[in-house]
Amino acid sequence: MAKNNGSAFDKVTQLEKQRAVLANHLRTARAAAEQAMSARRSFMLSDKFGDEKQRKAIDAAVVEAQRKELLFEEAFEQITATVSEAQEQLSSERDKAERAKAIAELTAQVDALSVAISTYKQVSHALLEAMRPLATLPTIDPGFFPKMQGVIPEIAAAASQLGADARGYAQRIEHGAPLPGKPVEVKKPVPMPHIEKRNVYLLQDSKWTENGDQKTAAKYSTAAVPTNIAKRAIAKGLAHDLSEPVVARLREQHGDRRAMVIALECVDLETGERPYDGPKIYDEPTIGEPIIGKPVTGTIGVQRQW
Repeated sequence: MAKNNGSAFDKVTQLEKQRAVLANHLRTARAAAEQAMSARRSFMLSDKFGDEKQRKAIDAAVVEAQRKELLFEEAFEQITATVSEAQEQLSSERDKAERAKAIAELTAQVDALSVAISTYKQVSHALLEAMRPLATLPTIDPGFFPKMQGVIPEIAAAASQLGADARGYAQRIEHGAPLPGKPVEVKKPVPMPHIEKRNVYLLQDSKWTENGDQKTAAKYSTAAVPTNIAKRAIAKGLAHDLSEPVVARLREQHGDRRAMVIALECVDLETGERPYDGPKIYDEPTIGEPIIGKPVTGTIGVQRQW
């Protein structure tokens, strides 16, 4: 087991080194992306904003910088998940080793108790026989010897029960029972992690997930989306960063909507998955149009009962 622990520990150590290297690359890529975004903001505010060629070059630099940042971010997330899995494996192997050691120690203690009980029974029998003639003296309580005959076997029986309980607990240790002498860990509630967000302008009804909760936002609206999802959405052409010039033009045309949307009919910003093409849940027939088929004309007879 110790050998396995060493192998798992070496794996975790190697993965953490790789993660540290990727973290450095990711910091560099983020700095480059921020620099490209800053350059574009400065260009938008300069008197050269009308230079179409330069604007396209700056936009292309931003897209490329964000693409590299996203690649390193995805790689970092993947290796972080791998490190977590390796750490869990290492922890599991260590726990198994500790439990195996505890079971062996407890079993040895129970075996020692069994030997002691056997010895006690032999000695106690000799002790009773030595007491028997003395217990008949006139000064000795007549109930003394019968009491000793009952107490001494009870001690052996109690010790035997203790050994049986201990053997049973040794089996439970293998299946997760707390280790002897080790305080029981009380799990504290895990606080919700802080999520870094980024404002983007959405190009379709959209949905994404935050801490297990599904969020939605309407087409042509500004939404605060987790940064890693926002970057993927921008890379997939599902959203624009607010610093992009096209956002101002879209806002002039469409405004900044605040409509409620249905998740089933939204594009997933994380995967790019499109909604189904069936009828919209909220679609209703236009007033004045028949709901099913053509309108039917005629008269209906009504019979009243008096």
